[in-house]
Amino acid sequence: MGQPDGWDLLTEPRFVGLNNYTALFRDSLFQTSLRNTFLFVIMDAPLAVIIPLGPAMLVNEQLPGRTLFRSAFVTPLMISASSVGVLWQWFYNPAFGIINFYAQIVGLPGQHWLSEAGWATFAIVITTVWWTSGFNMVLYLAGLQNIPEHLYDAAKVDGAGALALFRNITLPGLRPTLLFVTVTTIIGTFRVFAQIIVMTNNSGGPFDSTRSLVMTCTRRAFTSSARAAPRLWRGCCS
Repeated sequence: MGQPDGWDLLTEPRFVGLNNYTALFRDSLFQTSLRNTFLFVIMDAPLAVIIPLGPAMLVNEQLPGRTLFRSAFVTPLMISASSVGVLWQWFYNPAFGIINFYAQIVGLPGQHWLSEAGWATFAIVITTVWWTSGFNMVLYLAGLQNIPEHLYDAAKVDGAGALALFRNITLPGLRPTLLFVTVTTIIGTFRVFAQIIVMTNNSGGPFDSTRSLVMTCTRRAFTSSARAAPRLWRGCCS
């Protein structure tokens, strides 16, 4: 496995063409991180786009206590990534976590969520959807309130049911919002980093099964900087 060529800021820079990209794509850790990140996006993005639409439509109705519901859905956005990671570590704890507790109540076997390669990515996806859905819900709510109410009134007079209203009025009216939510969610999902760091104790495990591209790039950047630091120090002080 070739190492990318770096510049220590002291010697004369040397043009290396595409050598760094070639070395990067030959790097097994980068390949693993790329695969993990695409898997995470495929699992997380559809849920993060679709799930918030339901709560948005619910709190858009004239229901008692809807202000409380709005606050409850948006509250996770106010929690830092480290707090979210620690909180869900407790939830997923195989000994006393509430996830296994309720799973066993309904007759399902408990799992070692964050220590099994088959479950760790799924666990982090659920955590991320819970944490970030409030933002998309707010966007959907803004989009719903921009749809003219008279369109719904006219459709109801013509006998349209709830499904017809959703398909023919709500979805077309939300098309710009849906596009924006989808694009921003995919971009944000590719940047997954902090919750994995906290929930896997900075390992990206088990067996690198949750290591993301940002984790790999960050680690390589700091590793390269650490290697160049002694040379930089000697050059500055000589």
